[in-house]
This record gives sequence, structure tokens and C-alpha cells, in this order.
Amino acid sequence: MGNRFPSEDVPSSATIRDVAELAGVSVASVSRYLNKKGYVGQETAARIEAAIQALKFEPNVVARNLARGRSGMIAILVSDLENPFFTLLLKAVTEEAAREGYGVLVWTCGQRKGRTLADLARRRFVDGLIVAAHGISQEELRVLERHGIPMVMLDRAPSYSKSVALRVRDRQGARKAVRHLWEQGYRTIAHVTGPLGYVPARERLGGYMEGLLEVGAEHGPIFVESDFTFRGGMAAARRLFLEHPEVDAVFAANDLMALGILKFAVRQGRRVPEDVGIVGYDGIPLTEMSEPELSTVAQPIEQLGQKAVTVVLSLLEDPRREPREVWFDVTLVARSSSRRREDA
Repeated sequence: MGNRFPSEDVPSSATIRDVAELAGVSVASVSRYLNKKGYVGQETAARIEAAIQALKFEPNVVARNLARGRSGMIAILVSDLENPFFTLLLKAVTEEAAREGYGVLVWTCGQRKGRTLADLARRRFVDGLIVAAHGISQEELRVLERHGIPMVMLDRAPSYSKSVALRVRDRQGARKAVRHLWEQGYRTIAHVTGPLGYVPARERLGGYMEGLLEVGAEHGPIFVESDFTFRGGMAAARRLFLEHPEVDAVFAANDLMALGILKFAVRQGRRVPEDVGIVGYDGIPLTEMSEPELSTVAQPIEQLGQKAVTVVLSLLEDPRREPREVWFDVTLVARSSSRRREDA
């Protein structure tokens, strides 16, 4: 009789019955172990796991989710896929979801998100939602709430019992940017904000103002509201330098706007960093591709995406298990666009 175990080169065709037979337990015990429903003794669990590894058994994720009354899908709502921040976040979310046996549905704010997502939630086509956009209203979120769908919010307060907020320390990041520019010898530091209806934009503006006070700047806040886009950054820079020609440094609320400011400054004949220093926010790879390379306050984008998935799946099991808010630190990455001093 030949070896009944699959070779390393051949995909396993083992079934749950094969696992039960090898482990010396019932099919029901294996099912409870896989679905994490019901009691399975420690010794029994160890035998089942050993059998799974020996047989290279891969559970049918679709069937398992159906048995648990789940779709095996989570949805993510993002503001704009043209912004590399969201594509990096989406990459982290989809990879982590795949590791957990879940698929991901993607919506942008330009779609009919509220009614569509609510319809999916009502029909149980998605098991959870990650909100990484600020274009969805509280009213739309309340519709989703009524269907009991677990939600993870990025940079907005949790709205109900089955939601958790992942918050970035934006004020801290903004203060770091201002202090860095001050230490490089810049004395008139301006700020280009995102839309002030959005929480991150307001938090970064607040941190900028606090930063000016901390370093003892003699001027008051100088800021222009923009829209988190490259072209918006260029337009903001045009207005800023026209109305405040004395400005010698700009902290932008995201990297795309900072790159637009950099392009406008260079076009106007301003030397970067000699005449004007520039710092962005997010830490997207494009910041290393510009000339000069752009300084930035980097968010932990990959960790945010991974945590969003683990939390939303945890909420499915027990909403009380997770804290209402989880905070993430940011890191200042100083590069050529703001370095006047060689020792900095």
C-alpha cells in the first residue's frame, strides 16, 4: 500500500474526514476546531492541528463561512484611489484579508456608496466595513449601524458599539514638522491644509498652530485651505507666496500637496531648501522620487491596513473585545527639501 500522505509537490486533496480519521476524533470535533465554535480539549486540538499539518489540509473557506452565516467578504470605502496613500492602504488590507481567508470589496467616494453598502449589509453580502474616507456622512453610517455591520473607522471617532476608530497622532506629527523646520533656521512657517471639514485636516492644522507656539515663532498662523491633491498644492502655493512673500517654509497636510508646492516653488525660481523648506505628510513612495527628495511625516500605512482587518474580524466575534480607539504614532523623515544644515 502506497504512502497515503500527499507529497510536497502535489496539492492536497485531503478532506475533513481524513483529518478526523488521522487525528482519531470525530468529524464534528474537527468542525468545531476549524470554526472555533464549541469546546475542543487542548489535547484533541493538538492532534487535529498535527493531522492538518501532516495532510496539508486546506479548509474550504467558502463553505466554512457559509456554515457560520458569513459571506467571507469585507468592504473598504476610500476617498480617492489616485492618492498613493489609499492604494498602499488597500494593498495592506487585501493582503491581510487574504491571509484570513477573506475577500475585499472596494468603494470610492465617487460611487453611490451609502445605499449600495447598506444594501450589501442588509443582504449579508459583506461581514464588515473599513471606512477610510470622510465623504460618507453620519446619516449613511447610521443606516449601516441599523444592519449591525461591524465597522473600523480611520481617523474619525467611533460612532456606535460595533465600531472601532484607528487614530493617527496627527497633532504630534504636525508639531514635529514645525519643530524640524524651525531647527533648520526657517522663521516664517506656513501651512497648506486639507479640506477643514475632515478630521485629519483639522488635527494637522491644530498641531501646526501648537508647533508655532512651542518654538516661539513671532508670527501668527499662516495657512491656506486646499484639497489634498497635487494641483491643489500648486494652486495653494501660488496664493500663499503671492499673499505672503515672506514665507520661507511650508508644511503641507499631505504629500501630494507638498509635491505640488515643490513644483510651483521651483518654477518660480525659488531654491529648495535654500529659499524655502517644504515638509509633507503621509510617507508615500513618491516623496523619494522628487528632486530634491521630499521631507515627510510618515504614517504607518501598512500597519493601519493590517490592524483594520484584524479589528473588523475581531468585532465579528465579540464587539466588546476591542477598545473603542487604537492610536498610532508617526515618524518625521527629514530629507533634502527641508535640510539647510548638514548636521541635521
